[in-house]
Amino acid sequence: MECSLKDAALRYVALGWFVFPCAPREKRPASKHGVKDASNDPAQVERWWTENPTYNIGLACGKASGVYAIDVDVDPAKGVDGLASLSYLPALPRTVMADTPRGGIHWLYRTDDPPANKNSFKKGVDIRGDGYYVLLAPSVHPNGGVYEWREKQSPWEVELAEYPEYMRPKKTPWAAPSPPAPKIPAPASRVEERAVAYLATCEPAMQGYAGHDKLLWAARAMVRGFQLSEEAAHSLLVAHFNPRCVPPWNLADPREAKDFRRKVTEATRTPAQKPDRWLLAEEFAPPVDEVFQSFADELAQRLLGRVKVDMETPATAEGSIANPIDVDLLRPPGLVGEIAAWLEETAMCTQPWLNLGAAITFAGALMGRKVRSETDTRTNIYAMAVAETSAGKDHARKALRRLAAEAGCLQLIGGEDVTSDAAIATQLELQPVTLFLWDEIGHLLGTIQRDKNNSAAQKILPMLMMLYSSASETVIGKAYAGNPGKVFDQPHLSIYGTGVPGRFISGISAEQLSDGFLSRLLVFISLSRPMPDTRKGKMKTQPVPPELVEKVRALWNLAVPAPQEAGNVEAQTRAHQATIIETPEAEARLDAFARECHAKLISPQDKDKNSLWGKAAENARKLAMVCAVGDHKEGQWGGEIELRHAEWACGVVRRIVEDFLKLVTEHMAETQFERDKLFVLRVIERGGAIGVRKNQITRATHRMLPNVREMAIRDLLESGEVVMQTEGKASTFFKTPYGLIAEHQQTSTSSVDVQIK
Repeated sequence: MECSLKDAALRYVALGWFVFPCAPREKRPASKHGVKDASNDPAQVERWWTENPTYNIGLACGKASGVYAIDVDVDPAKGVDGLASLSYLPALPRTVMADTPRGGIHWLYRTDDPPANKNSFKKGVDIRGDGYYVLLAPSVHPNGGVYEWREKQSPWEVELAEYPEYMRPKKTPWAAPSPPAPKIPAPASRVEERAVAYLATCEPAMQGYAGHDKLLWAARAMVRGFQLSEEAAHSLLVAHFNPRCVPPWNLADPREAKDFRRKVTEATRTPAQKPDRWLLAEEFAPPVDEVFQSFADELAQRLLGRVKVDMETPATAEGSIANPIDVDLLRPPGLVGEIAAWLEETAMCTQPWLNLGAAITFAGALMGRKVRSETDTRTNIYAMAVAETSAGKDHARKALRRLAAEAGCLQLIGGEDVTSDAAIATQLELQPVTLFLWDEIGHLLGTIQRDKNNSAAQKILPMLMMLYSSASETVIGKAYAGNPGKVFDQPHLSIYGTGVPGRFISGISAEQLSDGFLSRLLVFISLSRPMPDTRKGKMKTQPVPPELVEKVRALWNLAVPAPQEAGNVEAQTRAHQATIIETPEAEARLDAFARECHAKLISPQDKDKNSLWGKAAENARKLAMVCAVGDHKEGQWGGEIELRHAEWACGVVRRIVEDFLKLVTEHMAETQFERDKLFVLRVIERGGAIGVRKNQITRATHRMLPNVREMAIRDLLESGEVVMQTEGKASTFFKTPYGLIAEHQQTSTSSVDVQIK
């Protein structure tokens, strides 16, 4: 029976269901808090649909309505066929059922044991419960089609059936495992207690994202770092690591149990990258990352001077870089500034520059496939935060996941680790707009540089470079025998990685400087070590401000209609964008910055390093667009890129490139021996005015071959970068100009017979 949207909404309320209004012919909520506003009060529903009789009807799934949906999508243009995915499972029980306008189906069930929400439970199949919603008949799809109840399967003709057990997603890492983890005796010692606490900080293994490597790392920490027996390590990993993995190893299966045990045995037999007992010893050889501490101290002073939170203009000290960062760069208008401010307010360690980079990247990802410039530039951004260990760089990654979860767009976030280009393609196939939040991106660069035989790793950078430039195109993936390449419509990949300076720089080669990838990467550098503020740290457990959640949700749910001139096929198969124009003043400013970057790019001086300016102008336009779209007026997104947006974007990009050039110029080496020599130099540099003894250098460079260490020290002495003073049989090394050499001391080291003691 046909009825109006208002009458239908009132009929659903009579069933005890909670409903709320969605925008006409759209899926996005029309109320302020979306699904949280859902009501079964007839008076409230009457007011909503009297206000606008064309509102679509959203059903709040979950406990409120007692309804749990299996949402099956069919989209041939994207290669999605949820019905085909279901064909490999038992037939779903007969229940309330609706047909969607694109050929999909909503199956509605009841249960006292709610299933977990899950996007892509199977390809094209989503599970919807608490916090999610589906549209109800006779709502109108953006394509003009109408949601309809299947004949004789409306909620007035058939009862909701019990939710089928085989359609339950596996428990998420923070939920109790199923089946329950085996009961393990309480830790037998203080060491095991510390090991359990450490396992809680280890990243869980995720299938398709180097999961076996994660297990091996955790196992090495147990048997090498804590010196536990193989049996004790295995027990702790089974009880405290495996339940958090996605999916957990099924230890009831002999093959999976054997595979799990094999990793523990391998960890016992092979050395770790760190010295044994490193998690027990109070002191141990400093990791590679700490050799940059002296540079960190120097650069930290500059950054703290430029990136001040208050409104004071820092004085220009001797040796500092001119034109310090204007404080306004840290407070852009609109959504970017609001996200950055929230990240900073909830960070235990103050890192406004890094939090700004995270906010820019997240906002750009939210805008994916929704906006473009007049030159078809998109908002896909590759960014990285470089900071020392325990300096607060990880806060933004964790906080953005939380923000995405509360705003209902967690599917935007991809896996934390990838080992091949195929893993990236698989993620984009599932979610064409993806933001990767990667930890230790420097490790990835280093693997690509060092392991030339790792064909999977070697394909990652070319894949990333191709995707960066293809956000406005249709991309056809690799084809294999009997398997045609997947078609990706305007894939929008964004990356926000974190890393420590030592590993990041050691992973960069001169070839990578000139091949174009690093010029695409916005590197936000902050080498300060701020004192943790426990009071601020407590803020991260507080709810995300509702206003921020609502803005993020609204932008995520924004759907841009097809232009009138688009044909039927194009309208249905492609994503469409709003064009963001530049005001004449903004265009002139961005063009001037482009000329500035081009002049540096073609300069014959430091040609390889100046290649970092190659994408600076394009990145500035991206950032200006992200800022302008987020700086929306009430009730609308987008608008024009104004001069203030352009000024901010040019200032941010210029500082990023200049800081990166400073880091690269002083600390990048082109060969492995130069990197080893640089490592030794930084160890000596840390000795300051009191110098470093030979045995201290040996301990700090224990992974280095002895002859390489001796050659590195000899080269540093010959070049005058290091001086040596001898007292008796012991030698002390100083980085010039700390060492003061008397006239009678031997300073020539050209003879190959010189012995370094």
